[in-house]
Amino acid sequence: MKTRLRAVLQLPRVLLVLFIGLILLIAAGAFFYWIEPQVHSLQDGIWLAFTTGATVGYGDVVPSTTASRLFAGLMVLLGFALLSIFTAGIAALLVGEDERRLEREFHHDIRALRKEIQELRADLIHTEKPPEPGTGSSPEQIKTFIPDEKSHREAASLTPPSLHSVASASAPDTNSPPAAQRR
Repeated sequence: MKTRLRAVLQLPRVLLVLFIGLILLIAAGAFFYWIEPQVHSLQDGIWLAFTTGATVGYGDVVPSTTASRLFAGLMVLLGFALLSIFTAGIAALLVGEDERRLEREFHHDIRALRKEIQELRADLIHTEKPPEPGTGSSPEQIKTFIPDEKSHREAASLTPPSLHSVASASAPDTNSPPAAQRR
C-alpha cells in the first residue's frame, strides 16, 4: 500500500512534464504560425512544432525561412529534452517499485539470518562441551567453547568478530571424511 502511495505521489511530476510540454507545443505552434509563411493556421503551426520536436518531419509542412529553420532546430533540442525527461520519469516509476520490493525482501532475509545465527549461537553455547585438553585442540578452539560474559555479549550483538568465532568453533562437516582418513 505504501509503495503505491509513493507511485501516485510521483505521478504528478510526470504529468507536470507532460503539461509543460503541451504548453510549449502550443506556444511553438503559435510562433511558427507567426514566422513561417507556409503555415496558414494555428493548427498547422502546432503540427509543424510537433513533427519538428518529435524529429518525425513528415515533409508536408517544412520551415522555409531562416528564422523558422533556426527555431525548428531549437524545437528539435527542446523535443529531445522533454521526451527524455518524460520517458525517464515513467521508467523511474517502474524501476523504483521493483527496487523497493527487492529491498524489503533483502531486509527480511537479513533479519531471518540474524535470528537463525543467534539461535545457533545459543544452541552452541548451551549444548557443546569444550574439547578435552590434549586431544589436539588448540587453545583458541577451547576458548570459543567456554561461555563467558564476552561470548554472551557477542552472541547478543551479532558483531562480525563473533561470526568468525562461531565459524571456527562449528562442528566438522559430515560430508567430508575424518581427518585421519584425509592424510
